[in-house]
Amino acid sequence: MLYQLLAFRQKVFVVEQECPYQDLDFYDLEAYHVFCKKDGVIYAYARVLPPNTTYQGYASIGRVASLLEARKNHLGTKLMQFALNSCQEKWPSTPIKIGAQAYLVAFYESFGFVLTGEPYIEDGIPHEIMIKTI
Repeated sequence: MLYQLLAFRQKVFVVEQECPYQDLDFYDLEAYHVFCKKDGVIYAYARVLPPNTTYQGYASIGRVASLLEARKNHLGTKLMQFALNSCQEKWPSTPIKIGAQAYLVAFYESFGFVLTGEPYIEDGIPHEIMIKTI
């Protein structure tokens, strides 16, 4: 199953967004992988990381992606809510910190994330640090 998830991430981030980057970072070994799948096809995915994995004192959600055809059904929104609920269940009261692609700031704000820090470039794409307190 991990191979399917990695292939999905490559399809969205590397091919669709035309952004070659080092996806395999070993955090997958500690992560909870949440996804929506139907008839063998993955339509949306997120990686939920335990506290202190990528950010000290924070849990994190990353690699959030959905296929183009799934976006019209708001599948990414549903999956993100599931990921947030997973964090709340696994690590109650632990804040969540993410590195969001800048064009998705409003999406993450709709879940209660707040901008913090300065914008930065990662793999040629503008990003913002955002935090959600639980």
